[in-house]
Amino acid sequence: MAYSAKLTINCNQDCTYCYEAVSRQENRHVGRQPGNEVDKLIQAVKDIDMTYAPNLHGGEPLLLPKKQIEKVLSEFYDMFSKKIIERKGKLDPDETVTSIQTNGSLIDDDHIEMFLKYKTAVGISIDGHEELNDGRWMGNVEKTRKNTAKIIRNIQKLKERGVPTSIIAVVNKHNGTKERIPKLKEFLLMMKNIGIINGRLNMIELDFPELADQLQIPMEEEIHFYQEMAPFLMENDLYYAPFIDVVDSLLGFGYRTCVTTQCDPYHTLGERPIYGDGTVGNCLRTSKDGTVFLAEKNGNADRVSNERYSILRQIPMSEGGCGGCKYWSICNAHCPGSAEDGDWRNKSQHCESLYALYETTERAYKKMMPNLRLTTEKHNLSDNEMFNRINNGTASDLVFSRMFEQTNDRGGRRGAY
Repeated sequence: MAYSAKLTINCNQDCTYCYEAVSRQENRHVGRQPGNEVDKLIQAVKDIDMTYAPNLHGGEPLLLPKKQIEKVLSEFYDMFSKKIIERKGKLDPDETVTSIQTNGSLIDDDHIEMFLKYKTAVGISIDGHEELNDGRWMGNVEKTRKNTAKIIRNIQKLKERGVPTSIIAVVNKHNGTKERIPKLKEFLLMMKNIGIINGRLNMIELDFPELADQLQIPMEEEIHFYQEMAPFLMENDLYYAPFIDVVDSLLGFGYRTCVTTQCDPYHTLGERPIYGDGTVGNCLRTSKDGTVFLAEKNGNADRVSNERYSILRQIPMSEGGCGGCKYWSICNAHCPGSAEDGDWRNKSQHCESLYALYETTERAYKKMMPNLRLTTEKHNLSDNEMFNRINNGTASDLVFSRMFEQTNDRGGRRGAY
């Protein structure tokens, strides 16, 4: 179970596609404590048995006073560095302990000193340079472009100071159309040149149908995006999800992120925010009407339901379900927060483009290693057995044992010599 620390859901940007926008309108001050105090959040983290430190998230977490940000990072560092030492026997010099997701516009030298002191990995939410980032609106084009340039300078400063940094971009009409893909590639290579080679390229999840024409990429262009970017990332040694997620699950090494892990929208074990008053909620991606659903601090497996997945698996693809889909074991209808028509009971609105990504990746690996038998092929396992094997990262032997069997059948030798 993964947790995030949401000290505020307010933000200094007005991203028109933000999945928290409705919740922000309805519950702007959810969980906020007088004076932005963080003691209740810290105590809640101490009370929950978790392996890794919660990711500082928002809204924009750097809107909080620096004193409170440092207090959270300091407490998390003390708690979770000890846990790392208990597990591994030591804390490596370059190992991260804490993390934060930020739009990067408010970062200054004081923040960077905190990130270095508390071994904080920084995720930057930015969709590219110049016009690619216009979806992250600041009131007008001039202010938006100026803010984007500032964020990129801050990214460069983070890398110059040695802070582990990654990128999360939302793919939309500003950066993901056929005309804009070349410039997005340019941006990713620019990031690579300063030392950033990983992150996420998340297809837009739009909760406002009236903005679809402005922001949503048509399905044929979504498909083109995945098919165009998959070989580009591979050829340039760039490790962005969902592309690496697909590879890992095809090869049986597990699901990296929560979107393919059969999430119950009312008991979101893959993501649980802890608010400033110590309450624990469910992922806001599933809150389409702005309601902030609360959850048990330590979860309750007995209350988690997989009805979305059991039902979709029985409905044929031709009728809007997932029945008969070759890629069920690695997709699982994808995140309920991105379901068609905003209804968690449906499969993902990105079904067609994701299918194209899975198919493109599968063909590439089969061409390179014909003797692989990927997790999507028959292994005489039930859907649940395969899901559990992949989810636990123990399905790789199903894939690679086939290579050894074929080699031995031909009279070849296993091993390198």
